[in-house]
Amino acid sequence: MAPVMKLRNPFLNFLDVYRRNHSNMNMVTAAKAGAQRWRHLTDEQRSKFRRNVDMDCHGSGLDSRKRKRGNPGPITNNGYLNFIRKFRQSNRALDLKPQDVIRQAAKAWRRLGDANKTLYRLHKYYSQACKQAMRRQMIKKC
Repeated sequence: MAPVMKLRNPFLNFLDVYRRNHSNMNMVTAAKAGAQRWRHLTDEQRSKFRRNVDMDCHGSGLDSRKRKRGNPGPITNNGYLNFIRKFRQSNRALDLKPQDVIRQAAKAWRRLGDANKTLYRLHKYYSQACKQAMRRQMIKKC
């Protein structure tokens, strides 16, 4: 069974496999010995440690490690930023590059009518009012 190639750098993939096979060595010794062994490998042998391009995220040059899915950011006074925040949340399944997300969000923002844009511009005020109302309800329940 072939080892799983996690990284785009074939040497680091080789080194990972080498260290696993020589677990009795410490990290520094294994890295030095692995580097010497790597120098003597042929191109054909090295190619086994290269990642397949199909494994990359849409050929973007990014490896397929999980992209950061952290906090979507605060609700702001800027309606356009609030719209982008919501657009990102609703289009996560598409797994787009950040540049493409912004490009598509900008096109969608331009297609929005003024009434809908105003909702995003006032989004911060609505969310603060909702939080305050929730706090009042929590206080009443206690």
